[in-house]
Amino acid sequence: MTKGTTEGHAHVAPWKKEEVAMLTKLLVDNPVVAIAEVSGIPAPQMQQMRVSLRGKVSVVGSKNSLLKIAIAEAAKAKPGIEALAAKMHGQSVILATKQNPFKLFKSLKAGASMAPLKGGQVAPNDIFIPKGNTPFGPGPIVGELQKVGIPAKIEAGKVVISKDATPVKAGQVVSNELAGLLAKLEIRPVELKIDLKAAFEAGTVFGPEALGVDETVIFGQLGLAVRTAHELSLQTGFITSETADALLGRAYKQAIALVLEQNLSVDAAVEKTITADYAKVLASIGKKESDLSEALKQRLGDSLKILSQVAVAAPASAGSSKAQAEEKPEEKGVSEEEAAAGLGALFG
Repeated sequence: MTKGTTEGHAHVAPWKKEEVAMLTKLLVDNPVVAIAEVSGIPAPQMQQMRVSLRGKVSVVGSKNSLLKIAIAEAAKAKPGIEALAAKMHGQSVILATKQNPFKLFKSLKAGASMAPLKGGQVAPNDIFIPKGNTPFGPGPIVGELQKVGIPAKIEAGKVVISKDATPVKAGQVVSNELAGLLAKLEIRPVELKIDLKAAFEAGTVFGPEALGVDETVIFGQLGLAVRTAHELSLQTGFITSETADALLGRAYKQAIALVLEQNLSVDAAVEKTITADYAKVLASIGKKESDLSEALKQRLGDSLKILSQVAVAAPASAGSSKAQAEEKPEEKGVSEEEAAAGLGALFG
């Protein structure tokens, strides 16, 4: 068996060995490689697609048997790449690039073009003919359209489609007559593209269903997630670089509102407590003064000053009127520690 195998290899044409070696190097040297099908793409359109990809993606074709041998050889250096061989269908090519698989898929889609159906082809989807005018003048084309199931009539010296029609459904074979008329109506339902079957990157194989994501939908979902997280941070008082200013601003406004509502006076001792409270707040949230921006330091200092005023003045205000004390339960003042802890809670 060994002798027969050796003799079989000895008769392999040199060009085949060289081509397999070239394909293997292409597969190993590029971070992203893919298998794609190019069956049915006319030469002129294929050339245009190659031009659109030039400098970004190498498109290399060969016999499928040689491609499979090259993939098997490349798998010795890139385990997992052998899965690409099972994705070959029809006339296959290798795509090699530095683009990530998602960008590669997008590049191929951007290079696609639309073409008319040919007689004998299977319709890729329902072929819809809308009601309306055509560029044709009166003539035998009216009968031709009606023959293939497209209602037509002459109106104001022009051939018009009298009502919406679907002369062929997805999966049905298109007749020569219908194909010719669709081409005249400039209906091009066939997408000509390098049809990516699978892409390989860093041990992972990606199928087209995973790569064909809608960027608009993804960006919309990300935006919604960011807005929801921001609102949740504000509602729960969880401090982040994005919510710090808003949360301190809210504390500042609430403190001022309390001072005005209770008509509290400012005690001289307030100024002496601010520095100590400032340190308490930072210590309670495990941060240092150097962690805060200048703007945040200013807002924090202002908020502490207001809260300290509330802490000092509240007890005096609560006991200023004996009548109020008899009518209402005794109100407890806010301690300096509670004021600092309350603001510290804003930092999560």
